[in-house]
Amino acid sequence: MEYLQLFDNNKNEISGGKIARNKKLEVTPGEHFMIVLIFIENKDHKFLLQKTPICKDGKIASTGGHVSFGDDSLHTILKETREELGIQLTSNDVTFIDSVSTSKAFCDIYYTDKEMNTGDMTLQKSEVESVAWYSEAEIRKLIARNRFRERNIEPFEKVLKWRKEKLLYT
Repeated sequence: MEYLQLFDNNKNEISGGKIARNKKLEVTPGEHFMIVLIFIENKDHKFLLQKTPICKDGKIASTGGHVSFGDDSLHTILKETREELGIQLTSNDVTFIDSVSTSKAFCDIYYTDKEMNTGDMTLQKSEVESVAWYSEAEIRKLIARNRFRERNIEPFEKVLKWRKEKLLYT
């Protein structure tokens, strides 16, 4: 059984705090689990997104996952990128952008601007059906058609805002 790390309202690890990973992920008030997402951008200002298998929801999403008990968000995003896409990133390759929260979860958002060939990726078929590069306009169309995973929308907007503020893209 996989366990997820629990955090308090201030995003501090709860010592020994863990919850069994299941479909519901019910936490008590004041407890939160954490997920991580990474937005990978290429030189053409397109984002690498994955189509999830129909058993997961069949939507387009960014790479990410849940933070396991004893792990932190940075370790988790590097692990998820390696497991889901076969991409080996280091902590120097990624930038922490921000965190968003819901009543029961925190979502740490990461960014990298790496050139990658989708043909060289090794996809974890249980998590990723396919991958492709999408422009901001294409992602907005996916959102409008309810084809982009809903919990990825606010993190995507945070990345766009961060990019603009950092003058990475105008």
